[in-house]
Amino acid sequence: MKNTYIITSFLVLIFFAFSCTDRLEDINEDPNRQDATTADPGFLFAQAVQLPVLKENFSQQIGYIADFGSFSHYFTNLAPNAFQADGYVNANTYSDFGFWNPYWKALPLLNQALNSTAIGSEFNNSNNNAMIRIWKVYVLSRLTDAYGNIPFDESGNGVEGDIAPTYESQQAVYDKLFLELDKALGNLATEVPGFFTTQDIFFNGDIGKWRKFGNALRLRLAMRVRYVDEARSKAEALKAFNGGLLTSNADNALIRTSSVQVNFEQPLYQLSISPAAQTFKLSASFVNFLKGTRMFLDGGNTSGVDPRLDILVANNALGQKEGITNGYTAQFHATNPQFFATGSFAKYHNLPTTPVTVMSYAEAQFLLAEAVLAGYSGISGTVSQYYKNGIGASISSVGGTVGNFADGETTLFDSTTTTEAKLERVMYQKWIAIFPDAHEAFAEQRRTGYPVIAKRSGANFSLGVTDGTIPNRIPYPQGEKNVNGANVNKAITDQGGDDLLNKVWWDKRTTQDAWEY
Repeated sequence: MKNTYIITSFLVLIFFAFSCTDRLEDINEDPNRQDATTADPGFLFAQAVQLPVLKENFSQQIGYIADFGSFSHYFTNLAPNAFQADGYVNANTYSDFGFWNPYWKALPLLNQALNSTAIGSEFNNSNNNAMIRIWKVYVLSRLTDAYGNIPFDESGNGVEGDIAPTYESQQAVYDKLFLELDKALGNLATEVPGFFTTQDIFFNGDIGKWRKFGNALRLRLAMRVRYVDEARSKAEALKAFNGGLLTSNADNALIRTSSVQVNFEQPLYQLSISPAAQTFKLSASFVNFLKGTRMFLDGGNTSGVDPRLDILVANNALGQKEGITNGYTAQFHATNPQFFATGSFAKYHNLPTTPVTVMSYAEAQFLLAEAVLAGYSGISGTVSQYYKNGIGASISSVGGTVGNFADGETTLFDSTTTTEAKLERVMYQKWIAIFPDAHEAFAEQRRTGYPVIAKRSGANFSLGVTDGTIPNRIPYPQGEKNVNGANVNKAITDQGGDDLLNKVWWDKRTTQDAWEY
């Protein structure tokens, strides 16, 4: 059995080595060989939506899950020598392929589409220009939340020969993200026809839904800066609320997937069908919470087994639903090969046609619950109602039956006496609701401290380069350092370093280390 584990790990390393080589060759080629003045902006827009979310190939899927999936405690890996992020050793090699590269490939496409739909251009259309601008805010917000300082004004100019863009502080980036949303939402008009119908993968050109999505994105970013700039957070949250948010699951921003189009399958399905990905399993943190065994700070737990357990978690080889604890060393896995049989993988998201959720009504409800809990004036409604709505919407969105579960959870929530304990419950339920959006989960864990990811200790666990503490950001890619060294080095100096423990600008709250492994 030990030899089986070693051989499997070796094959994973070999597979990913060849995949990485292929990706490096792809990166050195220009994927945007189109004339910026004649390219169809609808086509460019559709490509720019697909790239960051559905990725281009298996290497990018595995790279994304290896890092963000581990840090969010959605997933763990049984081959830590091959995928080291779960051991807090390396979070750079894989995130280059799975995150940085597809996002930066999307930006030149968005810039071209913006230029060709601007006033006076060949494809002048204010609604289409606004849609593109909202999506660009999404892309840049994901990048800055992962790395901190990033290029903004000069982002995506590589197609025009600028491969050394200047970096800007995360605070400046956030200021500009909000301004871009002002501009985009101010230009959306239901009476103006658009031509992005088949190219609008989200809403088929529905302007009202794009407005709701833009406001929900603003609310997400508003709460992100809560602990670093509360006044700005309150103002932007109120603006989002007044502008109109998602009102049901029918407003969810979904990317429809396909079982017949290459690279249009559900990403976790793409991951699961590859032999090199069989070492990825669901985290015990995630599965145990759904089982109702997680203890909260106030001493309570959930009202019982979550109805999403049977939907989100597949049975293992023994017919059970079990997660694997994050962070075990390679030596421990080598002597415990049974985890290959006992570890469960995703179920609902392990189908090729399960859509990818970019923004959901459930997430918006939990964001509102937090805002009201924090005392943000002008936002009507109660914390309890938003909390209950979020749970029910999340269960319904994956085809589950809400039953009395949301009521039971809300009763427990109402009996919680402290604001901090209520926040913990909101954030845990939000963590479940946004699965498997590991990037967003990792950002919210850093921002609030929830879910609690305790500092590791003990000989069976890898403490990595962080001494067992959950990382705070992703280091800049080596490839970017190679071609844009001066600007990257300045960004590193401005942020105080480029390791896993450096915090981004908005990460000001002390992580809750209430439990140890």
